[in-house]
Amino acid sequence: MIDWSKALRFLLGYYRYLLIGAFGGALLGLAISIRFQSYEIRLILPNVFKAEVAIYRELVLDWTNRAQELAKQKALAPADEARYRSFASQLWWNQHITPLYAVSKLDLKDRVGSNDSNGSAILALQVKLSAESTSAGSEEIVHLRHFIYSAYAYNQTRNLLKIYEQESLNSLATVNKETNFFEIKLADTRRQIAHLEELQKRYPGSGFVSNQIESKDGVAKYLPIVTQLIATKNDLFAINESISQLRERNRQAKLMEQFLGDAKPLIIEEQDGLKLITRLLEVVADLRKALAPNDLYLNATLDRIQVDLLKIKTALLPSFNDPPAPTIVSTLRISKSVAFGFFGGGLFALLVCLGLYLWPVFKRAMAKAQQMD
Repeated sequence: MIDWSKALRFLLGYYRYLLIGAFGGALLGLAISIRFQSYEIRLILPNVFKAEVAIYRELVLDWTNRAQELAKQKALAPADEARYRSFASQLWWNQHITPLYAVSKLDLKDRVGSNDSNGSAILALQVKLSAESTSAGSEEIVHLRHFIYSAYAYNQTRNLLKIYEQESLNSLATVNKETNFFEIKLADTRRQIAHLEELQKRYPGSGFVSNQIESKDGVAKYLPIVTQLIATKNDLFAINESISQLRERNRQAKLMEQFLGDAKPLIIEEQDGLKLITRLLEVVADLRKALAPNDLYLNATLDRIQVDLLKIKTALLPSFNDPPAPTIVSTLRISKSVAFGFFGGGLFALLVCLGLYLWPVFKRAMAKAQQMD
């Protein structure tokens, strides 16, 4: 049974030490919370990538792979290397980036299997980072935002150049094949015209003399020679026109090859996606200087490259040049830290005081036991 009178005398005798322990613990909790306080940085990035759920997963994979590539660079600053190694983990993106959908997750579940494509639309990306100070947090947000836009621009540009390269190879093969076909057809048509002209000289007075000219429908050989001659010369004009267009396509493919030859070294040299696009646009401008203004075919090829590159860049520039301001929130919880310190310090003081109180009793019991021995 507890003797409350003794407990009260104990508390009255040691209350100063208990208060010192409790307030000392509170001060210690306050000091620790201030020393090790952290900040949560929040930022809403607009969905300039036009990404839905499936495309967003591909974006995360692209960002992860790009970070792995950048982490392998030589002469990296330790801070940059640490960032890239963090970005190289898909888990990091899942923990720090949250897509904000046009509808709630509950509504999204209800729309599964429906034809409503807006159900999976992503409005923005919510970023949450932790830092030891507001300046460090702002710096990390700047680096992350630059990485997201730069990596997206780099990957999109690299994929665009791959498409150009494949198209150029296919175009050259197709053009060479079709050119050979039409050149053979051109030679046959010229021989056909020479034969018709010879028949016309041999039978000048007859417009309906038949001959053995072959045709697709088998009826042309019964037409007048003059009619056949006009039709064949029209075919000759069409063949020459086709060959002329094929030669222009060949020039366009050669120009694309020249652009790709200048672009490939830049892909390795320039790792910043937005700067890479700027340098590629400079390559386009240099190639255009060598063209005549009235060279419509080649200028059209450079126009296409310029438009494709600007399409990637202009989608990012508004958010990159005028970024939204982050929200910085302190995670410091002074009241909780002080409360834990107060009770913890008081409990520690209570245990110490109990030890001091019981120590004489223990010594007397030990002495009595020795006397009995």
